[in-house]
Amino acid sequence: MKTSRLILAAAALALTMTFAGCGKGNSADNPNPDDQNSNGITNTVPDGYTPIRTAADLDAVRDSLSGNYILMNDISLVGRSRAGAGWTPIGTYDTPFTGTFDGNGHKISGLIIQDTTLMYVGLFGCMSGGSVSNLGVEIDAGGLNSGNDVGGIVGCVTSSKCTITNCYTTGNISVISYPDHSNLPRVGGIVGNLYSGTIANCHTAGNISSGSGYIGGITGYKGQNSTIIDCYSTGNISFITSGGDCYSGGITGEAYGTISNCYSTGNISVSITSTSGAAYSGGIAGEAYGTISNCYSTGEISASTVSPGSIYTPAGAWAGGIVGLGQGNSTITNCYSTGYIKSTASNVSYAYSTQSYSGGIVGAAQGGTITGCAAINQTIVASTSAGVDVTGCFAAGRIVGYASSYYVPIVSNNFALNPMTVSATGMSYGTTLITGTLVSYDGTGKTLAQLQAQSTYADPVNGDGLGGLGWAFGNDDANPWKMPASGGYPTLYWQ
Repeated sequence: MKTSRLILAAAALALTMTFAGCGKGNSADNPNPDDQNSNGITNTVPDGYTPIRTAADLDAVRDSLSGNYILMNDISLVGRSRAGAGWTPIGTYDTPFTGTFDGNGHKISGLIIQDTTLMYVGLFGCMSGGSVSNLGVEIDAGGLNSGNDVGGIVGCVTSSKCTITNCYTTGNISVISYPDHSNLPRVGGIVGNLYSGTIANCHTAGNISSGSGYIGGITGYKGQNSTIIDCYSTGNISFITSGGDCYSGGITGEAYGTISNCYSTGNISVSITSTSGAAYSGGIAGEAYGTISNCYSTGEISASTVSPGSIYTPAGAWAGGIVGLGQGNSTITNCYSTGYIKSTASNVSYAYSTQSYSGGIVGAAQGGTITGCAAINQTIVASTSAGVDVTGCFAAGRIVGYASSYYVPIVSNNFALNPMTVSATGMSYGTTLITGTLVSYDGTGKTLAQLQAQSTYADPVNGDGLGGLGWAFGNDDANPWKMPASGGYPTLYWQ
């Protein structure tokens, strides 16, 4: 397991104090080993850094947003409040944090923000060109419940030079209101809106929910010039809403850019209960336009929506073990999922615009590439219902539930558990992709024993469905897979 994964247990910390991205050249990069304790936490303040020892010191960071700071001990924010609204995030969209904040293996607990007028919510509100590293944040009960861009560490990251590394958050985030209704909220365990920048070696352990928008275990929204690598989430991600489009993923709600070497274990769900809207759920991303590689999910994935009765108010649900809906030039390679997958779409009066798609890797694909993946799900279900029997669209498949005939995806050399229960029910014109129907979309069947053997994944590809999947096993980011000593499915080398 990487040292960054041990940040929850202070006695096992072994942080190296390296600074990625912004602030890389500072003198804190290589502190004197004699000034560190046995846990790798430095006891002296590096040249050019301001020490943070109290909540008042932390509050003062907002007075010099381009400075270099180092946390010297754990801090509690309990009772720290401005005008009774809890913590005020450091940095705004117009005046973002641009400095360096090294948590030094310590944590900040008791984070609570209750100012419903704030758009950018987190320990830091907005960052542009700065870095945060080696930090834990414990969110208080009911601590983060409002905002447009909401994250445990940072609300919004706007520069590709920003880095967030070796950080974690605990505690639940539940956004029930947002001040700017012209934009959907973006909610994540680490960052709300990763417009650009890098998140590496981070994880979250709390449940995340919202009434609409984009939510994910690591970030709610992930832009084109962004990267997420070596991260994981263990909490449940959920929407329960009366309407509007909802994007929900174990790592991110919507994904541009790249995601690699990540996993999620929580349940991912969207439930739209009374008005029109689209529900997108994925073990890694709800909707994807970018590249996802060497990732897996193990939780239950579900999407359901109900339209109130007009043919002009569509109901659509997309559920996939890795991605709910793959778009454009998206690429999904060397990934697997194991959880139950279900999508349900209902229209009170009509079914013409009712859609329900479920897949072990991707619920529906409109273009893109899906290759080298394994669907190890026991059950995949898609269903539609309506008040009258007119046409609706529904499909379920072991690898891809539905593949567009106009933007045809490339789907090749994928494996799937055999036997697997796959079903699609509802109005006419639906399709069910099951074993032997469309092999390229359905994957080559493998037994449970085969899917727990390293050779199935590591052997070189020898044609579609022949040989192995060609995964790289080793001990670094380029060779990220390993087989656990206790048996089972592949895990990532740093676990």
